[in-house]
Amino acid sequence: MMENYVLQAILILVALASWEFVKLGVGRFFKKTVDTSYVTTTQCAGCQGKSEIEEKSVREELSQVRRITLLIAMKVGIPEHEIVKLVKQ
Repeated sequence: MMENYVLQAILILVALASWEFVKLGVGRFFKKTVDTSYVTTTQCAGCQGKSEIEEKSVREELSQVRRITLLIAMKVGIPEHEIVKLVKQ
């Protein structure tokens, strides 16, 4: 008699766990298949502003690297036509 109640309790727990698993699985599946990459205009403006700032800092760092490369090239004694090639790049 007691075994019957234990089996029923286990069955109910397994059914609840299965229900939660299916609910989470279906939700995740639909989120991955149906979800869009919708971005509002304010979010887009924020992203563009950040990317412009990052782009500006990268440009400044690249120009510093270019200056250092030119200085090293001049001090090492690389021919002038090779230095012109470096400047054009």
